[in-house]
Amino acid sequence: MSTRNKLSRAQVAAMPYPYAWPPASVLNPGANFFWKREVAFDFHQVIANWVEQYVKFINKTYGYNVDHTKVDFYNLQFDPNIPLTPEQHEESFVAFARLSKGGYGSLKPYDGVADTFRKIHEAGISIKIYTWTPGASEKILGTVKSYNSGIAQRVTRELIESLDLGIDVDRDVKFMHPGEKKWRMAEDHVPLLIEDNPETAVSVGMGIAHAVILVPESTNLGLVAPNVLPLTERKDLAKSVISFFAKLADAGLLL
Repeated sequence: MSTRNKLSRAQVAAMPYPYAWPPASVLNPGANFFWKREVAFDFHQVIANWVEQYVKFINKTYGYNVDHTKVDFYNLQFDPNIPLTPEQHEESFVAFARLSKGGYGSLKPYDGVADTFRKIHEAGISIKIYTWTPGASEKILGTVKSYNSGIAQRVTRELIESLDLGIDVDRDVKFMHPGEKKWRMAEDHVPLLIEDNPETAVSVGMGIAHAVILVPESTNLGLVAPNVLPLTERKDLAKSVISFFAKLADAGLLL
């Protein structure tokens, strides 16, 4: 059953946040433990809008008229309000990943992204991008996996370089499967992830007790989970990141 229109963004904003922020697990990480002054950003739906471009592609391919702002579920092929079948999603997803134009390299950044990165950098906080890209033989329903290779990765690197984010692609962009993010954060002592995927957010927040700021998307509206702070406005992202690290600095927890 669709959850659309059950909660407005204003209603979510009015809900009391039930957990301490920064989370107690981040403020009390254990003896002789220090955090890096570093935040990890997801790329798709956080920095650039993937869903909008992909929905345009499936509308053109299948003659649909899907509104990308009305997608309720992260895996949109299972959204009962969208006529895309899982088989069509697999077919179109692989085709989309093979495009040099009109696919991953044609995504549009969200308004204010470059300014957000500039403010975070000016606060002395380094930024890494953790992202995943499919390969040309990717299969959603089958077993073949070739992610992080081919056209999608190349054009994603080129797109990041074009956005004026103050990012060195070779140094600061890490391509990985979404499930690997929490382990990379734990290994590198990165306390905070900026994410849109509710599954990844919960995995980081509850799996390794690190912190997640969740950007507002129709696919994560109303999510409440430990160590996950949902934003109601993307414009608040820089302020939220900077204040998070200021509190860690006050507690003497930063390297």
